[in-house]
Amino acid sequence: MTEHRNRDLQAAALIAAAAPATTEQLLNPSDTSTDRPKVVTLCGSTRFWRELAEANFRETVAGHAVLAPGCDMKKAHQLWEEPAAAEELKTALDALHRWKIRACDEVLVVNVGGYYGDSTRAEITYAHLLGRPVRYTDPVGHAVILDRPGLDPVRIGPYKHESRAEEIAAGLRRQLHHTSHVEGTVITTGTFRPDLDYLDPQVPTDPYTLADAMDNDPDGDGTGRKANSKDIARITAIETPAVCADTSELADLAPAAAAALRLLGDAIRRGADYESIVEALKAARLPEAFAEVLDAASHAVMAELDQPDVDDYDFDIRLESDNLSGAASDIRNAFRWL
Repeated sequence: MTEHRNRDLQAAALIAAAAPATTEQLLNPSDTSTDRPKVVTLCGSTRFWRELAEANFRETVAGHAVLAPGCDMKKAHQLWEEPAAAEELKTALDALHRWKIRACDEVLVVNVGGYYGDSTRAEITYAHLLGRPVRYTDPVGHAVILDRPGLDPVRIGPYKHESRAEEIAAGLRRQLHHTSHVEGTVITTGTFRPDLDYLDPQVPTDPYTLADAMDNDPDGDGTGRKANSKDIARITAIETPAVCADTSELADLAPAAAAALRLLGDAIRRGADYESIVEALKAARLPEAFAEVLDAASHAVMAELDQPDVDDYDFDIRLESDNLSGAASDIRNAFRWL
C-alpha cells in the first residue's frame, strides 16, 4: 500500500514539475523550452471544412499543437437557429478565434484555390499586427512593391507567376528614368499579402472605363507622392493576358493597343495638350513600333513564297507584302511631318 502511495506521489510530482501553472503559460509563444510543441492556429472559411480538417491532421502529424475553428455555422444547428442567437454566437466565436491567434506561434491560412473572405483577411491582418508568421496552404501570388522614402509603399498585385512580377518590376525600374517619382524609390517583388492594400495589376483596356477611374481619383501632384491611377499610370503598362506567343492569347494585344490609343484621343477631347501627347508618342517610339508590326507582317507574308507548293512569283502574295510594307512607310512618314 505504501509502495503504491509513494509511486502516486512521485507521478504527481513529475506532472506538477512538467506542467505550467496556467493555460496562458502553456501557449505562451515566448516559451522556448525544447519540449514545447509549436502552436499553429488555422484560419479560413468554414466552407472549406474538410480542408481545415486535413490541415489539422497534417499539422498534428508534424508534431504541432493545433488550434482550429470548432463550429461550422454554415450548417444548420439548433444552437444558432434564431438569427439573434446566431449573431451573438458569431461575435463570441470571432473573439475566441482572435484569442487562438494571440496564443499561437504561427498562423496557417487554408485558402483553397487562393480564396479568402473578409473575415479571414481580418484575421490575417490581426496576425501580422501581432507579429505572428503567416503561411498558406495554396499559393497567394506575387506582388510588385514600390518603396518610397518617407511614404507608404505602393503595392501592385497579385501576379500568379513570380516571373511575371519580376518582368513588371524590371519595366518599372526602366521607367523611373523617364517619369516623375519620389527620389530614392526602390522597386522590388515579394509575396502577395491579402491583408494589405494593392493596386489592381489588370489595368482596364476600355478607354472610358480607365478615364472614369482616373477622374474618380484625387488629382496627382506630379511627383508620385500620391498613390493614385494618374501618377501610377506613368510608370505602369497595360497588362494583357498575352504573356506568351500563343495565337489565341496574342489576339488580346491588338484590342489593348487600340484602347490605349483611343484613351489618348479621349484625353485630347477632354482638353489635354495634343502637342505634348504627340511628342510623348514619338519619345516612346510608338510610330516605329507600329511600323515594325506591319514590317513583320510583310516579311511573314513573303515567307509563304518559300513553301514548296507556292509559285515564287505569286502576284497576290507579293502585292499583299508590298501593301503592308508601304503602310509601314506611310506611318513613319506621317509622324515625320507632325
